Amino acid sequence: MKLDFSEFHPLDHHALNPRCASYPGGFRRHVRYWALYQFDLLKPWHWLRCKLAKHDWVPFWRSIDDIPIDPKTHEPTVPASGMICRYCWAEQ
Repeated sequence: MKLDFSEFHPLDHHALNPRCASYPGGFRRHVRYWALYQFDLLKPWHWLRCKLAKHDWVPFWRSIDDIPIDPKTHEPTVPASGMICRYCWAEQ
């Protein structure tokens, strides 16, 4: 299987950088990929689910710098500070 990177648009630059226009899709694709990666905003039904109290809970830690990580599993070795909805940031 051969990978095709002809439509690849990296996100390691600012969207208003002139270099952005040289990548496939330009500014519009950059903003779309950034929103999908950062917030998952292009799926509006998630916000509706949160309004109906059907959150998607994930663990979170208050200070990411102080968390010891197990080198074998790459998982935190301390319990999470709590649970947070990954779409509306409500804490449980």
